Amino acid sequence: MYQFQESLPKQPLPQLEHTCSHYLDAVSPLLSETELACTKAAVKKFQQEEGQKLQKQLETIASSTSTSYIDEFLDERFLEARLPLVRKTNIAQVLSSFIGSEELSPTPVAAILIFNLLKFYLKIKTRSLEPDRDIFQIGRPALCMVQYDNLFGTSRIPGIKRDSLVRTQNSEHIIVIRRDRFYCLNLIKGEQLPTIEQIEQQLNWIIENTPDYDCAVGTLTTLPRTQWAVLRSYITSISPANARSLALLDSALFVVCLDETTPSNLKTSLENAFYGDGQNRWFDKPVQIIVTANCQAAINIEHSGFDGYTVMRMTDEISQKPHQEAPTLTAFEKWESPIQLEWKLSPGIREEIELAKKNIANLKTQHHLQVLEFQEFGADFLRQHTLNVDAIVQLSIQLAYARLYGKIMCVTESVHTRNFQYGRFEDIRTVTSESVELIRVFSQASAKEARYSALNAAIVAHMRRLFNCKKGLNVDLHLLALYSLGRYQDMVPEMFLDKAYSQVFTQPVIWTSSLPGNMGIAGFVFVSPPVNYGYGVSYIINPEKITLCVTSQFSQPSEYTKLLNQSLSELGDLLKTFK
Repeated sequence: MYQFQESLPKQPLPQLEHTCSHYLDAVSPLLSETELACTKAAVKKFQQEEGQKLQKQLETIASSTSTSYIDEFLDERFLEARLPLVRKTNIAQVLSSFIGSEELSPTPVAAILIFNLLKFYLKIKTRSLEPDRDIFQIGRPALCMVQYDNLFGTSRIPGIKRDSLVRTQNSEHIIVIRRDRFYCLNLIKGEQLPTIEQIEQQLNWIIENTPDYDCAVGTLTTLPRTQWAVLRSYITSISPANARSLALLDSALFVVCLDETTPSNLKTSLENAFYGDGQNRWFDKPVQIIVTANCQAAINIEHSGFDGYTVMRMTDEISQKPHQEAPTLTAFEKWESPIQLEWKLSPGIREEIELAKKNIANLKTQHHLQVLEFQEFGADFLRQHTLNVDAIVQLSIQLAYARLYGKIMCVTESVHTRNFQYGRFEDIRTVTSESVELIRVFSQASAKEARYSALNAAIVAHMRRLFNCKKGLNVDLHLLALYSLGRYQDMVPEMFLDKAYSQVFTQPVIWTSSLPGNMGIAGFVFVSPPVNYGYGVSYIINPEKITLCVTSQFSQPSEYTKLLNQSLSELGDLLKTFK
């Protein structure tokens, strides 16, 4: 698992001049001439004055750390956020393998997923998991594997100012939630696992013996983090039973939610997995497996400790047909019965739970989701034209937004950087001068040749930014580190107060992220930016189609999704003309 780890390079610290120059490239298409002049002056001052001191401090950090210069600052971005997890870091994925299954009931589906997930955990524990490879790079180089250690036995513990990720070594139990009641199942003895049938028996016992709904303690994990930290501390203090229950939840390998909901399609499945009604969940756990009454399976992810491509590997493996004949897997001879977790709750805590239910209900009314199954082409068609698949989708995202609002604003795309030791991801700004020109050309009655030329230029510009990121030369996290380091020392340079940084660069209107197809995921979804007219766009590029999920907190995404479909179609038609 870690055989290539030491051979991976450390994430480089970009030169200050490089970052300042590329920062101007990123914001210039989004500013007026007057605004750009002010920004250039602020950047020049920063580069010549405060930036020099901060860069030298970062150089010291980079040379002395065993991880990455950005590591602590990235933790800050995640763990100091005070918004509820369902509005900040949690992601939902619906598994494709189990959608529409008519042959199985919920408990066999859940048992198979649990069994496969435990096998995957043992591969990590024994370090026998094959290293990931970057399939999009020549030679398929190995990738950093440290994120896998944060998948299991981990919990995000709320704090007053900052949360913490706490990992329990050698945990052997999972938590199953049914009707808001929590059950502890001990499923591992050393490296021995129960059979799928034995797991199914335990799940059936839980379903048959769970009475009506209990007080939904898990709903408290949907609260703002500081508020939840105060309540959790109080809950722990009023009863040893509560402290034991929380300790079992924190140390569990993962959580399984046995729902009674029956989502009818991908959209409702994603909504149920993303936030549902806030009940029958424990959002502080990095991995929650959700199985509905009609056998649809999904995962809710709290991804402070790992990113989408790590989850994708896990999802792909647990969606495979299970094999129980491995010699290291021996069925338990004697089962321990599931243990129901106890809660001793005061009237005040019960009132807080009811308020949390109302809050999540209000959130649902503000959060809108639209799913687009674009069937006209997929990865195979675009590769025939030797064009980058991702760039076409990204340019369509910009084109649709400009058509809806008459302008383009800041758009980000998450790009993994696991080709470096302890690398995670960076957000590139995808709007370029070339993509703005593409939008202009498409807004006019331009000839097809002009459109095709503009498209190719925009693709080249997009790929240039993408490759810079892969080389560790993106500006996003470097600027975050410079800003944070200055703020810690009561020194916030003018450049970070300038509109370009405070209102444009750090306030994107569209967040985007993608996963490759054929990895066991039907669709995934995350929250949109907390700004007016903001959208979150997640997409999976399959060989023959593209599945896009569009979220918005303040506006209905249906009109934008229609224009996104139109933009993809127009770009596809243009490519067919020049085949």
